[in-house]
Amino acid sequence: MKCFKITIVMALVASTLGADFMACDTVKTVSVGDRVDIESFGYPTYPNNKRCQYEAVCDPRESTYFTFNCPVFELEPKSSGTCNDYAQINHSGSATQYCGTDSPHGITTTDGFVRITFKSDSSTNAQGFRCYLTCHAKPTTTAPATTTTTAAATTTTTAAATTTTTAAATTTTTEAATTTTTVAPTTTTTVAPT
Repeated sequence: MKCFKITIVMALVASTLGADFMACDTVKTVSVGDRVDIESFGYPTYPNNKRCQYEAVCDPRESTYFTFNCPVFELEPKSSGTCNDYAQINHSGSATQYCGTDSPHGITTTDGFVRITFKSDSSTNAQGFRCYLTCHAKPTTTAPATTTTTAAATTTTTAAATTTTTAAATTTTTEAATTTTTVAPTTTTTVAPT
């Protein structure tokens, strides 16, 4: 009876925290901002000879990614360089096994798909793991604004019986949209000799 009450309390805690608990051998599709709670089978103590697979998909897959937060991760440590009990994380075309206290905490996928496979062997078990996967939208990028400024001024002065002064200035400024401003003042002064 006490085990039943603990299960209900754990479900209520997950619900209160906004987590979406995934059971063994399930696939869950979530949206940006959603969090998925994944834990080893039998958490907080997993059994021997168990295999579970969890898949999380965040739509749209190409423009999203997952981050891992694993506050608890304790599996059987490596023996002779091999993980006997492990959580294998498959994402972005790679697969990495984690065991002992070597946790996937902090990893980020490159798209909105991840598969976690948990496997225990016939001996030595531990607490297990609890990880939270959060779906995020990839940042969008925009092209930088281009600004071009051109200025030209021309002054011609001729001295003789007649003096003519001409000034022309042209300014073109482009920024996101095109704006062209042209100012061309012209002054002619004629002086007759006395």
